[in-house]
Amino acid sequence: MKRILLIEDNGDLSYDINEKLKNYGFEIKQADSFLSAMGMWKRYKGEFDCIILDLNINPEGLSPHDSSKYFPCCSIPFMLEIGWGIKDDLGKPKFDPNIKVVVYSGYVNELRTVCLQYNIPFSDMVIYEKSGTNFSELVKYIKESI
Repeated sequence: MKRILLIEDNGDLSYDINEKLKNYGFEIKQADSFLSAMGMWKRYKGEFDCIILDLNINPEGLSPHDSSKYFPCCSIPFMLEIGWGIKDDLGKPKFDPNIKVVVYSGYVNELRTVCLQYNIPFSDMVIYEKSGTNFSELVKYIKESI
């Protein structure tokens, strides 16, 4: 069974994504803040096939200084913490490149700037701006690609 980490702090939307993907046989682990996302990542030892990422998650666990530095992309510290965009001493990515990162957010315009600032590989992400139409496209992409 494929495992997905869903990082979304809108309860209704999180529920909708969770239910839809469960119907296709995915195991969904949910996080609604930076702190809960880190807890899920550590609990399951990073064994996810996909991360669905809302950019403006609850910054719980970040200092006010850090959350204002990243706003409106408060999920970026999670990506940095798990090693996205960071290379080891041999130049290999610390983050497993087999894990798909799918951004589903209303803040996609700000994403490119923040990724460049923190050396996060923007081109490796699949991006859907939040909308009713894109919800169906997101689910279809996950179903067919993961």
